[in-house]
Amino acid sequence: MKINEDVAEFIGFLIGDGCLSKYWSNFDSRWKYAIAFTGHWNNDYQYYENWLRRISFIEFGIKGYLYHRKDDNTVRFFITSKPLFMWLHSLGLPVGLKNKIKIPKEISKNLLLSTACVRGIFNSDGTVYRRYAKAYKKHPRHYQNYAVIQFKLKNKNIVKFVKETLEKSGFAVNRITKDKEAWLCRITTQKYIDKFFLEIANNHKYHLNRYMQLRNS
Repeated sequence: MKINEDVAEFIGFLIGDGCLSKYWSNFDSRWKYAIAFTGHWNNDYQYYENWLRRISFIEFGIKGYLYHRKDDNTVRFFITSKPLFMWLHSLGLPVGLKNKIKIPKEISKNLLLSTACVRGIFNSDGTVYRRYAKAYKKHPRHYQNYAVIQFKLKNKNIVKFVKETLEKSGFAVNRITKDKEAWLCRITTQKYIDKFFLEIANNHKYHLNRYMQLRNS
């Protein structure tokens, strides 16, 4: 298997909303190997259906199982493939907890693949929201037409990778800060936010709609 831009995005999304899972099946009396993703049904379903599942089918030949879990209103995408599981694990993606996860070297050494990986990370663990400040007298709490892009993850190394990749691509990125148990980096300059959605984060409808609403309201 080779890593191209779509596979790098898949891996980025896996770093955010997915995991490698190995479990014992009493029904089959054997170990099973799965790549599992979980997102919000209303916000993420279209991305799961139109991009994540498409990448899985085209690149790995696996359609996977996509379904709506109604008790918590999530979208689940489930791939059971030991060869794919073992290949992803060989790249350094851990089984279960991801607090020590690292970006595969083949991706981190290539700016094109790194950018695609950042797109996957943003589509899973990124957000865009209206810029705000402390409410001073005669000063608005929120800024009209101003947006902020934020990456928020518990793994500082992943946030550093995001920041370095964006800076190599010509973006101005704020310094990394900590919020309780998570690390954050933000883009607050509007021309770079526009550039980000034009060049990188252009395939997740929910994020695109939020961005357009913020910039045009």
